[in-house]
Amino acid sequence: MKSESLLDCSEKISNDVQAVFSLNPSKYSRKEIANKLENNTDNLAIPEQVHSTVVEFARLPGIYPAADGLVTTNSNILLTLKVADCVPVFLYEPLKRIIGLVHSGWRGTVENIVSNAIKLMQKNGAESKDIRCFLGPAISKCCYEVDLEVSQYINDKAKEKMSMDQTELLFEDTIYAGGFANEKDKAVMKKFHEVDWKGKVNLIDKFSEERFQYFAECLIYEESPDSLPKSIYNKIHRSFAQRLLSTNKEKWETTASFFNEVDNLREKKYKDDKEMLKILEEYNQHVIEIQTRFENA
Repeated sequence: MKSESLLDCSEKISNDVQAVFSLNPSKYSRKEIANKLENNTDNLAIPEQVHSTVVEFARLPGIYPAADGLVTTNSNILLTLKVADCVPVFLYEPLKRIIGLVHSGWRGTVENIVSNAIKLMQKNGAESKDIRCFLGPAISKCCYEVDLEVSQYINDKAKEKMSMDQTELLFEDTIYAGGFANEKDKAVMKKFHEVDWKGKVNLIDKFSEERFQYFAECLIYEESPDSLPKSIYNKIHRSFAQRLLSTNKEKWETTASFFNEVDNLREKKYKDDKEMLKILEEYNQHVIEIQTRFENA
């Protein structure tokens, strides 16, 4: 392979990784390119690339259906993409040595595929501040014209994002705002409801969207906590504790806001109603038990 047909992006990202872009004028296959780069051709991880927003975690080499991006911590795996007009996005977190490669066409860009990749890297231990990003070669505006419908769609999406509340959404906020599940996640949901608790645990990371992974973890945490790996159990337990025990004014009920409301009801509305005071005390004791459960999280 002629050196002029190979762009080495490694120094733009890190000396710890090999990141290359083949212009491929001779139309070599992926395996042929890997072989010429002296990489093991059995270690290729290949996303199907369907212009989706799906990013998969690659534990093993192979083909990843319906995915347009891959993330891995396995240094033996060679992440690959094919691009023409679209942007190849190289991602790397050097402290945890987490690598990502994303096919970002206009659809994926508008629908946040790179953000999805970063979230998946964070889920596997990456710190967002440490993630390095490099945009590979792509078509430029001088050579790429879109029709009015696409232009308007992108413009509307940009305005929508600019007008959004920039505070971080909870996963629960995305049940409806996040849109419907894609076909892959619908299939996983169906399987999730058919298998036992251990089977459900094994399906968690099969969801392509992080919100559905979170909902699955929460369901198992509530219904069969002993089935969860300790790391997931502790993560959910701590997140619940952080919310419940917050002393700030939140958009959800906290133990602090509950106790304040009970005190107000005792003093202002039911101070002479013994029956209601008894009921309020029972509620109060129940929430104290909940608070105690989470205080050591």
